[in-house]
This record gives sequence, C-alpha cells and structure tokens, in this order.
Amino acid sequence: MDVNSSKKAIPILYSDKSIRLESVEENVSSSVYTALAFEYYRKSEYISAIKMFKHVVNYEKEKTILFYVGNCYLLQGNHNESLFNESLVYFNKTIEIDPNNSFAWTNKGYILNNLGKYDDSIQAYDKAIEIDPNDSPIWTGKGLVLSNCGKYHDAIIAYDKAIEINPDYPFAWTGRGLVLYKLGKYDEAIETYNKAIEIDPNYSPTWTCKRLVLYKLGNYDDAIKAYDKAIEINPNSSLDWDSKGLALYSLGKYDDAMRAYDRAIEIDHNNSFAWNDKGFAFYDLGKYEEALKAYDKAIEINPNYSLSWYNRARIHSIIGDKEQAMSDLGHAIELNSLYKEIARNDSDFEELWTNKEFKKLVNSNN
Repeated sequence: MDVNSSKKAIPILYSDKSIRLESVEENVSSSVYTALAFEYYRKSEYISAIKMFKHVVNYEKEKTILFYVGNCYLLQGNHNESLFNESLVYFNKTIEIDPNNSFAWTNKGYILNNLGKYDDSIQAYDKAIEIDPNDSPIWTGKGLVLSNCGKYHDAIIAYDKAIEINPDYPFAWTGRGLVLYKLGKYDEAIETYNKAIEIDPNYSPTWTCKRLVLYKLGNYDDAIKAYDKAIEINPNSSLDWDSKGLALYSLGKYDDAMRAYDRAIEIDHNNSFAWNDKGFAFYDLGKYEEALKAYDKAIEINPNYSLSWYNRARIHSIIGDKEQAMSDLGHAIELNSLYKEIARNDSDFEELWTNKEFKKLVNSNN
C-alpha cells in the first residue's frame, strides 16, 4: 500500500435531478437540436449531446443547456483534469445567469474536490446548502471534501446532517463509514457500512469500502467475499479486481492474486496501482526482471507515484545497480519524504547503508 495516500475513494453522485428547459429559441431547428441533445444525453453519448446542444441558437444564454453541457463534460470525465476544467467553465456560466442554481453549485463543488481545491469546493457546497439546506446529496458531497482534507469531525457532522434529512440515503452512510475507518473506529465503520448495504445492497462502493476495514483487520476471507460482491455488481471495476488481488496475495494465493491483477489491467491498462501491486508480487517471489517491467509501466502511467519509484529502487539495489537505485530512491523521496526513514531501515538497501550519497539522501532535512 502507498504510504502517502489511499487509492480508494467513494464516488459521490452529483445531483441529476430534472431541470426544466425554460426559454430555448422558438424555432424548428433549435427544437430539433434540443430534442436530439437530450436523447444523446439519456443514451450517455455525451460528445454527440454536446454538439447538438451547441447548435441551439443562443445556447450560451440558456442556463439549462449550459448546465447540461457541463454535465456532459463531467460525465465523460473518468477523473480527466481537462474535462473537469471544461465542465467547470459551463457550471460557472450557469451560475452567472442563475446564482441560485444549487445543482450547478453542487457540481462545481464536486469538480473542485476532484481537482484537490478543497477550500474552494467547500465554499461551493456551502453556497449550495445556503440555497437548499435540506438536500442530502449536497451535505454528502461536503462530507467527502471535509474527509479528503482531514477534517474528520466536520465530515461526520456533514454526513450526520445528510442522514438526518434522509435516513435512507446510502451514499451518506457509506461516506460516514469511510471517515470512521480513517479514524480507526473499525467496528463502527462496519456497522455503518452494514446500514448502507441494508438500504441498497447493490451499491458496489459500499462493498468496496467495507472490505477496506476487513482487510485492515486481517479478515482476508471476509474481505474477499466483499470484493466478490462488489465485482458481482460491477464486474468491470479495475480497482476492485486489484484490491481482490491484494487480499488473495495476503492469503498466500499467489496464482489467484496474479490472475486478479491481470484482470484489473485487462479492464484498465492504465491502472498504475495494479501494475505496482503486480510488481510487488513478482518482487516477493524473487522475479526481479518481471517486477521491474511492472514498476516501469506503473511509473510510465503515473510519474508521480512515489511507491513505484521506491519499489523499483529496492530491486535495483538488490541486483547491484546502485546508481539506478539511488536515482529511483531520490525520485521517491522528492515525492514523499517519508521514504527517508523507511529506506534507512529497509534491508533491501543494506548494500547502500555505508554509501555516503545514500546517507546524505536519507538523512537530509530537505
């Protein structure tokens, strides 16, 4: 597991409530384009929907069309920063026309959270709450942001407010469970996840989060059952296949773990976590050449993935490539200074412990 961040996150669903189209230009072509756009939108064909929306006469002045164009960019996103930014442009335009549009403020908060702009995200959610204080999804979204920036007490308050408004809102229960997990309150987290599952047993992120707790407690068999349930609901979740691989590996089921990692990569070839975890499995089995290839791929996909840099440094040290080991370790430490202390006590670097450059690297105050 990475020492500087969790790779698991609950997707908070931005509001998709119906918004009435008020004033499309009354001509035949605009009516046709609007109808086509919403048909594409319903079919999740978002690129085509955007093209149709933008053919509507004076669409830039129509708040509802601007909102849905923003949604089209957002729904394509897959955590793509450029699409998030494009979406943000249209929600801001919606807000310029209609400052009391709580949906636009909510989606703006969601995007800013994903971009790591937590203070701005909280302000957007607060504005949405000011407009509509009794909307459970808004409070849930704010809870996630607060959790992401480590304000766990405030996050619990936000989730509790969401649950007070709607006790049957599973996303709020799931988010609350994740905060309890982060606080180390594992029994309470399990109870909270069970409540979410009772409300909606087919919401796969709850099962995904529940297995985090089970894995942390060492209940690998139960964790695998939770993974299997999440995968049953969403068989194309690369994240869940990767996580299942970790649990299987912890049980010594190496072949099954490798198959799970391969499935994760098959679904999403750019899943750097799966490549890293596969690399670690090869490392642990003494298959250093295969491990290096996996770590190379993880770093190619995500050059800022500090754990892969560190893991690759370990292997280069083991096989005697001291220069490359020092270079990779330097990258890891630059990304996360915690690796200084870890490297000082890692026997994989034993051959470097007396090296002056190594000592300088791991003992520096920078």
